[in-house]
Amino acid sequence: MTPTTSRGTTSSSGSARCGLPVWLACGDDDSFAETNRALADQLPRAVTQFDDGGHDRDYLEAHWPRGAEFLSDTPIAQYPEISESP
Repeated sequence: MTPTTSRGTTSSSGSARCGLPVWLACGDDDSFAETNRALADQLPRAVTQFDDGGHDRDYLEAHWPRGAEFLSDTPIAQYPEISESP
């Protein structure tokens, strides 16, 4: 599954503006789609995926494996602000 910022385009340039890795997936029919697109616009380096679906279990089950893959591909050691103990 290819991350997309809108149907057919790809964005996976690394960590978000805040310095932490961000992955965001949202269905086009999700009631939060407009807000999530606005969030994605504020995090231009986030990996985003907007595609068919809604805010339901089917969408979650279809997309959680990619979210888990994203997390496993993001070594915590790259982000000392969250990997170091206070």
